[in-house]
Formats: sequence, structure tokens, C-alpha cells
Amino acid sequence: MCASTVLMRTLFRSKRGDSLLLIGPSGAGKTALFLQLTKGNLGQGTVTSLKANEGTATLPGLKAPVKTVDLPGHTRLRGLTEKRLSSARAVVFVLDSVEVSGASYVRGAADMLYDVLGNPTVQKSRVPVLVACNKMDLSSAHTAEFTRKRLEKEMEILRGSRASMQDTTTARKGGGGGAAAVSIGKLGQPFAFATCANAVTCAATSVLQNELKPVYEFLESSY
Repeated sequence: MCASTVLMRTLFRSKRGDSLLLIGPSGAGKTALFLQLTKGNLGQGTVTSLKANEGTATLPGLKAPVKTVDLPGHTRLRGLTEKRLSSARAVVFVLDSVEVSGASYVRGAADMLYDVLGNPTVQKSRVPVLVACNKMDLSSAHTAEFTRKRLEKEMEILRGSRASMQDTTTARKGGGGGAAAVSIGKLGQPFAFATCANAVTCAATSVLQNELKPVYEFLESSY
């Protein structure tokens, strides 16, 4: 790795916050992942959380403990996630790889992920994002590649609809009165995670079976 690349990574990391944020739809396995990272086990099982869970993860390969925050996936609590993004050093976006084939599920997940990738702080600080395709231990689970393509297709649609909404809002205010739309990916090209301002990767995981190697590798490269 060249010296300039190391310098750029160091500069971006210094601008980031200090928290690992676990984000994603309800029931995807965020709280289970939180318990595995912070306690090393699932305890007595997990329940749907209506508030943020906070703890510290001490993991192999990391020199210091990692402040870890499990954010609720309920739509009405999305404001809490937005506030926390300014403190992010890395984001693990947890998805249910069984449910991702459903139109309603993938639409909601894409909408949530769009808010993460379109956040000005996330973009400016180049906060890395891992899309953890969870529940891969189930026979009905879809591959990480399938999930990536489904999300990219849905987020391409979202990008267009959000841009149209922004244009309409600006026109109603007489032009120039609305906030500028925060775009993701490369305009003029179909949306792809590879064209995002920050690194986005998809990987297969199973929190229940403690198959979390992609998560550990992601954290090692992010801290």
C-alpha cells in the first residue's frame, strides 16, 4: 500500500466518530449481533428493542474496545438513527436474508439504507458500511450477491423518486428555497454500491451460528 493511500485513510478515520452502529429492519438480528459482540453469547435470547442498546466490544485483532450501539429498526424511531450517525466510525447494516426477496421488506430496507448512505456526515467522513446478510444458516436464505442486486435495484428507484420529490418541493418554494438533495452513487449511471462515496460491502453471516468472520474482518479494517 502506497504512503499516500495510508495518509488518506488516516485522515478520513480521524474525522469519524468512535462508535460502531448496528442498523437495520426489526427482526433482522441486530440485537443478537450486539450481544455476540459485547458479551460473546446470545444470553437468554433477544427481544425487539424500542431504544438503543449500548455496550463495549472487545474483539480479537482490535487494539482497543469498540463502543457499540444497537439502534431500533422501527420506522417511527428513525430519527434516533439519524442523530447517532454523526458519531459513527463504522456501520453494520443487518438484513434478514430470508425476507429480502419480499418486495415490501426490501423496499423498507433500501429506504433505511439510503438514509445512511445519503447522510452528509457518513459521506464526508467516508464511514464504511457492511451489509450483513444474516440468517444464512436457514435453507431459505438468499445469497449475499442476490441481496446486493436486490438492494441496488430498489435504491436506484428510490434515488429517482427522492430526486423528483426534491424538485417538486423546490419548485413550490419558488426555486432555491429547499435543502439540496443528498445523492448517492454516481449520477448518470445505474446505482451500485461500488460508486458510493464510502466503501459498502455485502457479506453472508449467521449470528445464531456465530459465523461472523466478515464482521470481524470489517471491524479490523475500520478501526
